[in-house]
Amino acid sequence: MKRVSVILSVVAITVSLLLVSCGGGGGISGGKSPSDIEMGFWKLIQKGSYDKAINYWMDNSDNEDKAQKEQMKAMSAMFTEKLKQSMDEKGGLKDVKTSETISEDGMTATVEVFLTYGDGTTEEQTKKYQKIDGKWRMDSSMK
Repeated sequence: MKRVSVILSVVAITVSLLLVSCGGGGGISGGKSPSDIEMGFWKLIQKGSYDKAINYWMDNSDNEDKAQKEQMKAMSAMFTEKLKQSMDEKGGLKDVKTSETISEDGMTATVEVFLTYGDGTTEEQTKKYQKIDGKWRMDSSMK
C-alpha cells in the first residue's frame, strides 16, 4: 500500500517538475475557481479518463510554452500508465473533496484536496494557484 502512495507521489512530482521547466502563463481554466479545476482533474481520474486528466492538468497549469506542452503531452502515455496502475492498486478513486482559500488580494489560492480510495485509504494534497490575466492557473513553481 505504501508503494502505491509512493508511485502516485512520483507521478505527481514528475509532472510538476516538468511543468516547472515550462514556466509561463496559459491554460484553459476560463471562469473556473481553483476548486473547480481540481475537481475537474480528479473527476476525470475517477472516471478512468487518465489521458484526458493529464491533458486537463497541463492545459490548466501556468505553463505558456506550447513546445514544452506538446512534449509533455507526448510523454503523457508514461504518466497515464503509472497513474492508472496506482489507482488500480488502491481500488480506484471513491471520493474527492476540496477546500479552497483565496488570498486577500485575490491573486493566489490554496486548495486542499481530500482523496478517498476504493481500498479505504485516504490522502490529502495541497495545491497552489495563481490568477493570471483574470484566470486561475495551477502554480507549477512548487513554492
